[in-house]
Amino acid sequence: MSKTDLIKIEKDWKLITTSGNKLVTEKTIVAITNYENALKKDEVLMENQMKCINFGIPVMPIFLISCNNLVQAYMVIGKWDMADKMAQRGLFYILHLCSQNLHPQASKKLCKWIVKQIALYKEFAFRSKQPTKFLELLKNLEKNENYCMLMLK
Repeated sequence: MSKTDLIKIEKDWKLITTSGNKLVTEKTIVAITNYENALKKDEVLMENQMKCINFGIPVMPIFLISCNNLVQAYMVIGKWDMADKMAQRGLFYILHLCSQNLHPQASKKLCKWIVKQIALYKEFAFRSKQPTKFLELLKNLEKNENYCMLMLK
């Protein structure tokens, strides 16, 4: 894809996400539709990840924002299973990134992101009245080599 195409997709993602942000406060399903559409735009960006990075498109944060927006929207309407799925998707995306040979500066960002993702998962677990899910997640993270390596940095 060309730089122009990717930048257009990023702009579309921003517009759709902003619209979803306004709608989610109204507890409407349209917000979720917007966030799902934004995630689809991001998936196109992810298919062209290296080009996006070269063009200055922040593809990794965009993916996390898309996941987290869906988590928040699903929690608002009580779709706990979908909130759980998206929260874990964001978390395991970060762990996947940890397995890549990244610049030390990127590793610092990952440490911040993982803390935020864990906090979001904790919020989900307690709002959904499923605190054991959070404890299970922590146990699974302790077994994850990428998580352990990230925490040692």
